[in-house]
Amino acid sequence: MNSNQQPNTLGIIGLIMALIALIMSFIECIGAFAILPGIVGLVLGVISYLKSKDEGSYLGLSIAVVGVSLLACAISGYQSYKWGKSFSDATEGLKEYTSCDDVRSDYDQVKKEMAILTQAMEDNKPSFSKISEMTKLGIKLGHIRKFSEKLECDIVFEDFDPGGIIEEDSKEIDITENDIEEIEERDEAHAEDEGEEESIREEKGN
Repeated sequence: MNSNQQPNTLGIIGLIMALIALIMSFIECIGAFAILPGIVGLVLGVISYLKSKDEGSYLGLSIAVVGVSLLACAISGYQSYKWGKSFSDATEGLKEYTSCDDVRSDYDQVKKEMAILTQAMEDNKPSFSKISEMTKLGIKLGHIRKFSEKLECDIVFEDFDPGGIIEEDSKEIDITENDIEEIEERDEAHAEDEGEEESIREEKGN
């Protein structure tokens, strides 16, 4: 190998992109977007590998870039699957409203659930489960609002601001410790289910 050989610039850039993608892939909410720098890192890694092979250069860096990029894309893909499944679950079971009383009743319930969930997220670190539940409530709120307009119900909808809902309706919404504990129990159960699924995937992989 030529000692005066230029450094593998593509490999270095690809490694940077791959590491960025890997770090992003573990972060809640934005992990699904890690696939973008992951793909860039993968492409650069493959090009770097082919170029180094033709030149008889060291291939270790290029192989590392490809491996890290593939891992980041796999984790990002799993994050995307979780969000897609969460959205699919949220859109299933949305009922058709025929009266404004039902619309108003469900709207009040959604407001209370949003307030309870927001309080739980303020008291503890937000998790995928809590964020997923908030997303479902947002979808349900939009569905309720649609039928309210369709049925011409006399309901004033507030902006989708859970913090504002707590502040404005603090006298109407009674958030108890049991409400918060119920949210935390569901969150822990969700985390345990995810852990079991991960163990099953690892066993199958072995």
